[in-house]
Amino acid sequence: DRDRTAAELHAEFDALEPGSETGVMVRVAGRLLLIRRQGKLVFATLRDGTAAIQLFVSQGEVGEEGLAEFARLDPGLVVHQLIGFIGCARTRSADRRASATAPGAESSWTGGR
Repeated sequence: DRDRTAAELHAEFDALEPGSETGVMVRVAGRLLLIRRQGKLVFATLRDGTAAIQLFVSQGEVGEEGLAEFARLDPGLVVHQLIGFIGCARTRSADRRASATAPGAESSWTGGR
């Protein structure tokens, strides 16, 4: 079950300095729209009925298997598939927009498989 909408994440965290780590665990859910794989990092766009947020998964945080599992989610194959994501709220460094990152064993995602 989610505890915040994407719009609530933006309202709560967009004012933070770029690249801020909050330590606040959040649970979000929505439709997976895009996945970008960049080596040991995966970026994804998740949209719920209120807004879109970026999800960030790093091999350094979730391990090789965790990164591979998340990278296998494919919006082209699961169009409009709902997923849930538990991660740590943070702001992106480039544009101060709220996002969620997967912090190791505490993170998880469901659906889209």
